[in-house]
Amino acid sequence: MQERLSFGSDFGEIIYTLYHPKNPNGAIVQIAHGMIEERSKYEELALALSECGYVVAINDHRGHGESVGGVSGEYEVAWGEMGERGFERAVEDMYSLTKILKNRFSGYAFFLLGHSMGSLLSRVYLQRYESELNGLILMGTPSPNPLAGFGVVLCEIFNKLGFNAIGLKVMNLLTLVGFNKKFRKENPSNPPYAWLTRELESVRVYKERGDYQFSFTLNSFKGLFGGVKQVFSPYPNVKNTALPIMFMSGDDDPCGEFGAGAYKAYKHLTSQGYSNVELRLYSGARHELLLESNKERVIREIVEWFEGIDREEK
Repeated sequence: MQERLSFGSDFGEIIYTLYHPKNPNGAIVQIAHGMIEERSKYEELALALSECGYVVAINDHRGHGESVGGVSGEYEVAWGEMGERGFERAVEDMYSLTKILKNRFSGYAFFLLGHSMGSLLSRVYLQRYESELNGLILMGTPSPNPLAGFGVVLCEIFNKLGFNAIGLKVMNLLTLVGFNKKFRKENPSNPPYAWLTRELESVRVYKERGDYQFSFTLNSFKGLFGGVKQVFSPYPNVKNTALPIMFMSGDDDPCGEFGAGAYKAYKHLTSQGYSNVELRLYSGARHELLLESNKERVIREIVEWFEGIDREEK
């Protein structure tokens, strides 16, 4: 059974889907989706987890999917706009959902899975709310970006000068545009999405879906760059050093620097004191592991990894 539900935030209603298992196993998996996508993309994973007994919940982040509409202060709550301090506030939205879930399913173990931008949000969640977690999976996590701090400043300058169009071109160059460079010749009919997956049908769907065809605002890019900078900063409140954490990435994912960036993210968490961190690289896979030709293996390994973790309530 599925429920479409919502809760209030400082930036309008946040919509989420709750998947109920027929035979609950006493655990919750909360999923954080990526940039410029929405929650239904994760339905196959959610259903697989639900069939194995997990309660699964995934919300549309502010400025994505159905979590749009209306006005909040000076901002229109629209696709691509996450509001003032929107990246940080999206983490608080995730925590609000966690509290709802833990209140409804008292005594359940709690796992978090984040993909791409959702993995960045999940790493900030880890910094703030480590004690809530029994385990954490980070998929398609971005590389450290040495220009992240510069990107924050540039967004502020472009906003102040009113150079919105030019600013957005620059921000897209700093983030997404270069990702497709390696794959342009292989799939010229589908730019700029070939970097996402080897599966041409999935690339075509990405190109045709209207709710995937928007850009971040300068304000949202500012928050994203700030988030990239933050997740590679020190973690001052590490207490559960044995917390199980797993990185999953394609070794042909340019967002993760073809495996090298995922390794840097892995090393950063181990440098902060986490001792139970694992990195799995999938040969030939690109950014969207759940849309790749080996997605059944990826989903199976996600389920198996959760199954192997201590279920003590947090």
